[in-house]
Amino acid sequence: LWGVDLADVNPDSISKKQAVVFLKFLRAREFRVADAKDMLVNTLNWRKDFDMKKLEDEKFSSIFNDLGLIYGTDKNGKPITYNFYGSIGQEEIYNSPEKFLRWRIQLMERAIALLDFENGLETVTQVHDYEGASLFLDKRIKAVSTQIIKIFQDYYPEMLEKKFFIGVPTLMEYLFSLFSSFVSKTTRDKFIVVSKARTRATLLEHIAPNQLPARYGG
Repeated sequence: LWGVDLADVNPDSISKKQAVVFLKFLRAREFRVADAKDMLVNTLNWRKDFDMKKLEDEKFSSIFNDLGLIYGTDKNGKPITYNFYGSIGQEEIYNSPEKFLRWRIQLMERAIALLDFENGLETVTQVHDYEGASLFLDKRIKAVSTQIIKIFQDYYPEMLEKKFFIGVPTLMEYLFSLFSSFVSKTTRDKFIVVSKARTRATLLEHIAPNQLPARYGG
């Protein structure tokens, strides 16, 4: 799981990487061991059903390149994923919600592959940019976005460092409330909603200028 062998675990000589993975599930379930075990088993089963091995090398249409990327690190060395919701407007994406789902999970898996559990690099920072996004998202994208949130909540415990919601018009702040209702309080506390005027200044508080994409002045 995430590059860590969990098949042969010796309680007397557990590795640092194994301990990090187990602690993620324990923290997510407030150290209720039975619940953490269930979450881990469910995660492994979901990954098998989702065909994660195939996803590693899965190729997607070039239009998905406009939807997000991994770029740079924050000031704590965490890799950063960017998602551009203003780019979700092409019919091919609307008609391919399953491809959008698999593309988004692949992006997260690629970011996790950059982590170093051995040396304390255990979480990913996310930036969700709503600049130019429609106030009325296609219902198919809304549905798959809700599904993605649930997947991250259920199968990616303690993977989030911070999540920035930027370029969010006042009328779209309802999205934050809507999406927040699907996640735990611990996760919500990592959310940072940023007004358009404060986007660059806020990002620079957490990310060095040379680690920002060009669209944010990097």
